[in-house]
Amino acid sequence: MPQFEVETATGKSQILRARNVEDAAHRAGWTDATVSPEADVQGWRDVVASGEAVGRVREHNRMRFRRD
Repeated sequence: MPQFEVETATGKSQILRARNVEDAAHRAGWTDATVSPEADVQGWRDVVASGEAVGRVREHNRMRFRRD
């Protein structure tokens, strides 16, 4: 199962295992939230619940910052 990095609006970050981005937001505790369809340059997608941003989520890739 892939891993996702979830960051709340307060800046707390955690890594969760989930099937997709929406499932990661649900596992983080945002049950009624929607995830933006497009990601920014760093891969973050905004999570919005009740009209306000509650956090963001992106796929966690351990090889992203690997140097050759």
